[in-house]
Amino acid sequence: MAKMTALAALNDVLRQSGEDVVVDLATIDGISIIGWKCLVKAVYELAYAHKFKPLEATGTITLATATNTHAQATDMHIEDEHSFRAPDSGNDPMNYLVPDVWDVKYPTGISTNDTGYPTAVRREAETFEFNKYANAASEGKLAYYRYWKIPTIPDTAIDTTGTGTFWVPEGFDRTTLVDLATHYLLAHKGNPNAGYYWGLVYGVPAGPGKTGTVGSFDKMKKAHSSPRLSLRISGIL
Repeated sequence: MAKMTALAALNDVLRQSGEDVVVDLATIDGISIIGWKCLVKAVYELAYAHKFKPLEATGTITLATATNTHAQATDMHIEDEHSFRAPDSGNDPMNYLVPDVWDVKYPTGISTNDTGYPTAVRREAETFEFNKYANAASEGKLAYYRYWKIPTIPDTAIDTTGTGTFWVPEGFDRTTLVDLATHYLLAHKGNPNAGYYWGLVYGVPAGPGKTGTVGSFDKMKKAHSSPRLSLRISGIL
């Protein structure tokens, strides 16, 4: 079984919603445009609801004497706070400090006299700040961190035939992704069957005289979650 193309996913959403399918992405209009927007919404929702292996990536930072502040990866959604390491320093994980704790520990900021391999890091807007500038030994060496990417969406103006795919793992694109997008499209139409598709994705809780069900989202998490790293407590001075 191959991954679904964007066009196939859209057509499954339209079909489950009782709408006509389309032949490409270049000419979608009316309800099919709404269906596409529902599909894109589902892609982002699933990506940001959990830390999935298919969206995992490694970021690199080159240590420098000129700065202790470095840009985060341009496609980063969220970083793994326990993953920051500079292997040449012995590969011990850095402390990841929340802003309030950082401000208490470093009330006057980081001095250019504080040099060496960083032992602490914080996120500040779209940058990472280390507690040390590089020195002669660490200049040009690399620090690494794990992060999860912002999902990419096929551009309908470029991928007009809809051959691109989404990040959702094979098999779950046909269930979790399509069913969630179907829920949103049916909800837009005011169709009461929207709740049924929500239950397929997120499950139905047990109740009096009713057996609960496990949704496909939980199954996707079990099969495709990123492995947890050894924890290092954040925010400790």
